[in-house]
Amino acid sequence: MFNDCDPKKNSLGYSPLNYLYPLYAHHHNFARGGTSLSEWLANYDSWVVAPWSRSSSGSASLKTDVVWIQGESDVANSEASYTDYHENLTTFVNKLKATVNINTLIVVLTTTTRTSLLKLPHSPKLLRSCQSRISEADFGFKINIVDTSGIRMCDDGVHYTNKGCYDVSVRLRAVLLPSPTPSPSPASLNVEEWKATMDKSAVELSKQLDENMSFGGSEKNYKMINYTYGEILPSTVEKVFRSSTPQNSPPKSLTVADLGSGCGGVLLACKMLGCLEENLTGIEVMSSYLNQSKIALPSSTLLCSDFTTDLSWVNCDLIFACSTLYDPELMSKISQIVRSNCRENTTVVTLDKGLEGCECLGQFEGEGSWGPCVVWINKYSKASPTLDGVSTNTQSIIE
Repeated sequence: MFNDCDPKKNSLGYSPLNYLYPLYAHHHNFARGGTSLSEWLANYDSWVVAPWSRSSSGSASLKTDVVWIQGESDVANSEASYTDYHENLTTFVNKLKATVNINTLIVVLTTTTRTSLLKLPHSPKLLRSCQSRISEADFGFKINIVDTSGIRMCDDGVHYTNKGCYDVSVRLRAVLLPSPTPSPSPASLNVEEWKATMDKSAVELSKQLDENMSFGGSEKNYKMINYTYGEILPSTVEKVFRSSTPQNSPPKSLTVADLGSGCGGVLLACKMLGCLEENLTGIEVMSSYLNQSKIALPSSTLLCSDFTTDLSWVNCDLIFACSTLYDPELMSKISQIVRSNCRENTTVVTLDKGLEGCECLGQFEGEGSWGPCVVWINKYSKASPTLDGVSTNTQSIIE
């Protein structure tokens, strides 16, 4: 979806949109902003039918969902604009259904709080009332309302801040990729015990731990015992096991590797969740971090080396690669190593990006030592269906 451009005009009176519309209008992901229902209906063939026909013919990616932030332009002018709003909205949704002719479509009518565009004080209430009636009607596919109230906006009262855009995407994702009922949790990981063990392995950081680490409550400071970016919190490691291992807990025979293992926090969490210490492998280039790991995990295989050249990890069943800051070249190397050396059905956990040549079994929002992250559960299989190298069979598996 292409966002609106800066509306400022040049000396000739032309806005950048004057140049971009003719180009982008032929793209199947083009989005037109500031358009009322009457305008959408009048130009329906050019704005909806033609792009969808291209996608159906195979010249563009297949669409199964429509995300539509809708309503402002229809209700901003006068009381009379509400008279036809419900009828026009019903007509448009019916036309959309006829055009796409599929049953898995989700239309998201995102309620708006951009009151600067709504001249009438009661506009939001009337708008949401009409949208709610539409969502409850039977069109042959599901229509969900995603509430955007409380999301932070820029000073102009029109556009969302960067954080606001992220928050909107989280709410949309919850609708487009709904989670099944979470599996029963394995035996609860004793976070205090985990913390105490890590304290012992990094005495000089214990004061920083006491001041900066929290695992609960409304306030979370994600600074942790290691001051690298690579560690994920124990709660996230627990979710990985819940979503990717039989019986929702690690079997005794499971072998685990952490690429860039830092101070060993991830491996220690694996041990406390049931993995045998001798089945854990950590590879870390910083010897000072590795030495702290050895205090907490004396029976594990802990190597001070580069995991792109030291392939001691390739035979493990579960591999962690905290890849938030990995560049495309490094991700490509990991992918090549996995495809050339790992066994069928090896699970590789990556952060904030998928792994080429693997099937993504699902995603969930996790917590890292630096803040929130998106955890990808990837399975290597020679028969993995992929698009542009990364499987598109993604779903949210745990919240």
